[in-house]
Amino acid sequence: MDSMGIKQAHIAGQFFGAEIAVELAVNWPKRVNKLVLAGAEFWEESQAVDLKEPDNFTTTVEIKKDGSHLMEWWRRACLWGDYPLDILEERVIEYVKAGPRGEEAHWAGGNYNSKGRLPLITHPTLILDATGFPLHSRSKVIQKLIPTAN
Repeated sequence: MDSMGIKQAHIAGQFFGAEIAVELAVNWPKRVNKLVLAGAEFWEESQAVDLKEPDNFTTTVEIKKDGSHLMEWWRRACLWGDYPLDILEERVIEYVKAGPRGEEAHWAGGNYNSKGRLPLITHPTLILDATGFPLHSRSKVIQKLIPTAN
């Protein structure tokens, strides 16, 4: 923002980008006008998930000569809803491009706890959500934690 001469902006973030948007709004509130959070994650202590557990969807996939790793990527692509085949195929292509370490991005955000940060947001905040989204139930909790959220 500094290099572009932007003093204040509307900030939007999705998934891990929502965590970054929250931190930007809390740490540099004068730089943020309004906030949009989509697919923001929120975990109660009892809901914490070890993202590196063997049965979790974020574990590293071992590339195998017989191509069976492609079925694992297809299984993971199907976890998030009943989507058309072309969308599932695009997800698998992204897994192939990322390679065996593609899920490691999830590990970075796995330890982030937004519970104490969300109430510090003072900006008008829009929470975007979808009923079929796996974290849908958490959006209402997030909305209640942010005093200025819709």
